[in-house]
Amino acid sequence: MLVLPKSEFPVGATVNSAAYESLVDATYDWHGQRRKVPFALLQHTLSGGGSLRYERRELRVEPGQSMLLYFPHDNRYWLEPGGKWEFFWIALSGPDVLALWRHLIDARGPVVRLGAADVEALGRKFLDLLRVSDVRPERLAREAAEVALVLRHALLPEELVGWSRARLDAAVHGTADLLDDPHGLRLRVDELARSHGYSRHHFSRVFKRNAGVPPSVYREQARMRMATELLAATTEKIKTIAHACGYEDANYFAKAFRKVVGLSPREFRRFRGAG
Repeated sequence: MLVLPKSEFPVGATVNSAAYESLVDATYDWHGQRRKVPFALLQHTLSGGGSLRYERRELRVEPGQSMLLYFPHDNRYWLEPGGKWEFFWIALSGPDVLALWRHLIDARGPVVRLGAADVEALGRKFLDLLRVSDVRPERLAREAAEVALVLRHALLPEELVGWSRARLDAAVHGTADLLDDPHGLRLRVDELARSHGYSRHHFSRVFKRNAGVPPSVYREQARMRMATELLAATTEKIKTIAHACGYEDANYFAKAFRKVVGLSPREFRRFRGAG
């Protein structure tokens, strides 16, 4: 079982805890209205099964099915006497996650059967969480977003959920501004995505939809704009300019510059008459 420290910062989505449990003839009975701290639960049944009362509905949770619940809420889930229930669960919190869980349950119900690829993705994410050592808020937000995105795409494949789009669009605009700043040019795309709590793949796709090019291309264009300005207006060493534009290796910078501009940095500087 993994229990993560509570964040000191307000975040839209974060992972709180995760665990694997194999219950045989055990006392296991949870009441949703008694759980006063708001959070969302994903619980995937591996074998056996349990019972769920969701508001006025009585449901059976079978092997291969996933249970989606949020708290506090009118629900109860338990293991029948003499029964067996093997499962893993992930608990998440934050207003964005709770809004998504309510949306998913309204659309598909509290008990769903995911495809094999989606279950495998969630299983991998669960195992990753058990090994997590980086508990910074941005890392936990990224983990929560990746769990949420698997469920969103699996259960609402034709729908773009408002919380995801609004936050991603805001992240794209913020990233574009950041990449126009010298500090931002040093950041990798996965760091940019992680800083907003999203996977690199999903962030890159939405960034391209908004900006017209992937974030890696946008960053390279911003780097080259800054490089040409510094080469033309200063006499700083090529190595210094490369570092200022986010390149650790001056030789790599020179190759990238020639590929885009058609001249080496030194040739460009001579052509522009600086240095």
